[in-house]
Amino acid sequence: MPNSLLASQDLLKTLPFGGPKAADPALVDSSQWSKITTMKAYPDYRLRVKSPNLCDTNVTQYTGYLDTAEDKHFFFWFFEARNQAKTGDTPVILWTNGGPGCSSLVGVLMELGPCRVNKGGAGTSHNPYGWNENAHVIFIDQPLNTGFSYGQRVDNSYDAGKDVNVFLRMFYHLFPKYASSQLHVFGESYAGHYVPAIGKAIHETNQVLAKKRQEGTLTKAEESVAVLPLPYTTWGRHNNPYNVNMPSKPLHLEIPPLLAAGIRVLIYAGDADWICNWYGNKAYAQALVWPGQTGFNQMEDLLWTVDGEDAGEVRTHRNLTFIRVFGSGHFVPLDRPKSALDMINRWVSNKAFS
Repeated sequence: MPNSLLASQDLLKTLPFGGPKAADPALVDSSQWSKITTMKAYPDYRLRVKSPNLCDTNVTQYTGYLDTAEDKHFFFWFFEARNQAKTGDTPVILWTNGGPGCSSLVGVLMELGPCRVNKGGAGTSHNPYGWNENAHVIFIDQPLNTGFSYGQRVDNSYDAGKDVNVFLRMFYHLFPKYASSQLHVFGESYAGHYVPAIGKAIHETNQVLAKKRQEGTLTKAEESVAVLPLPYTTWGRHNNPYNVNMPSKPLHLEIPPLLAAGIRVLIYAGDADWICNWYGNKAYAQALVWPGQTGFNQMEDLLWTVDGEDAGEVRTHRNLTFIRVFGSGHFVPLDRPKSALDMINRWVSNKAFS
């Protein structure tokens, strides 16, 4: 585990997170939570929320859990944007780390969160490259038993995606002022398995709601869910290296339907990352079978600059974009925070990279 995260353990104890040891009291003692909500559409779920005082105290923030009747409890941490546009125009970013099993607190405290843990763990410092500069950001610990999330295991990414979909809808139900914001789902590393499943769950639910002529709580999600897939090795497509008798579903197949539906998709990779290398990511992007495949493969790679410095190469056609980030390893927001912030600001505002 990274040293800075180890150093933050005592610091995190100051937060009213709850957690596995407090599971039963928290579920029955409503006084521990400032807000608790349920929805008729999802009777087996409920959302409980607190307002912590850590990290970026200049913005509204919430922590809490999505609870299910199946003894599943997903932890989340929300930060409002530092610079907000008019109501509904400030986008929402949902972030999940990879692993599998890597807590999104790594994203909060080491990468793209609004603060960094001070050396020794005694407090936090402002992160000038936090992604909540111009967007509301939700960090979620999933799948179960990752970070502060706990409960019965989730057998596959599709089940986890369905739970995250419900979480978003209940979050918007509790905080309707964010419901009209564009939604962008991001992740890194093994989150290339999670994010397509989340995008699939959101998109399919929106389609069902549209057929019923109901207004969904994710008003603009069909146009704006941004997903980050990664290349899949042979075992990732067909079998499990830890048990060859256990099949693994090919999540890369969930991306073409999202592209065909007009959902914007971004794939990015650091060119110093060996495990999820940019060659494989680019080859994967070119191999995607969708109506714009030929056009994407015929496009040239263009130079992307940030404040006059070369930041990477970009290829875009219609709603698919691939970015090679110069000089970055596996964790782009950590290795190249300035480039990562420019990337996310351009993406959520739909501005060209070159």
